[in-house]
Amino acid sequence: MGITFCKLFNKEKYININENNCKISGDPNIDLDIALNSSNFTDWKKDIPKDWIVNGIHFQSYDFFGKRIGFIKWITDVTINGIKAPGIVFARGGCVSILVVISVKGDEDNCKYTVLVKQARVPISRVFTEVPAGMLDGEGDFSGVAAKELGEEADIHINKDNLIDMTQLAYNDKYKGMYTMVGVSDEFIRQFVYFHEVTREELNKMEGKCTGEIQAGEVITLKICKLEDVWKETSDSKALSSILLYEKLSEASLL
Repeated sequence: MGITFCKLFNKEKYININENNCKISGDPNIDLDIALNSSNFTDWKKDIPKDWIVNGIHFQSYDFFGKRIGFIKWITDVTINGIKAPGIVFARGGCVSILVVISVKGDEDNCKYTVLVKQARVPISRVFTEVPAGMLDGEGDFSGVAAKELGEEADIHINKDNLIDMTQLAYNDKYKGMYTMVGVSDEFIRQFVYFHEVTREELNKMEGKCTGEIQAGEVITLKICKLEDVWKETSDSKALSSILLYEKLSEASLL
């Protein structure tokens, strides 16, 4: 189904994209300057291929996280090789996820475990099990955000230098991360692994522990499972793709 641009926009301006005059408009509640200067939009704009012709952009909504825009949605009128392409964009930028690989001191079977977090996810109307994760804060510090989220969600406090960036190991700079919904969103997830050693008593204490940042509405329960059983415990794309990256990087002796 094609997108029809409303002709009765209450405001508009023009910007240059790839040497083409692009019309910018927005719904009545949209401040065009705020939208155009958001990192969500500027990051998207700088990656536009030179042969794409962007004729118009209409901003529909945005949501603030504190003083910065967290989510923003717009419709793009773009032509690629003479063909108009689907142009709905939900821009939320990058996220991080952390696969914690746990070894138990003194265990002879060398079994590996991981910590998953269970929390209410309103968009899917259920409590969902997933790996610890968090949104970038606008500074682009992937490992810093990952370390912060691991502390808040799993109550594992570490130096960010102890995290291993699996995305970088696997792809160098080819991809920013794992892309989740490329048909509608710019979201990517930078995937890290952290190796953690505990006693059997410490591992048992982690099971069912309540964590999270209450001020941010996070009520989280920890779940411990064998690394080999993650695929049976959750359909979380972050968890499943992290397990795959971990296994392939380990096979290639990169971890």
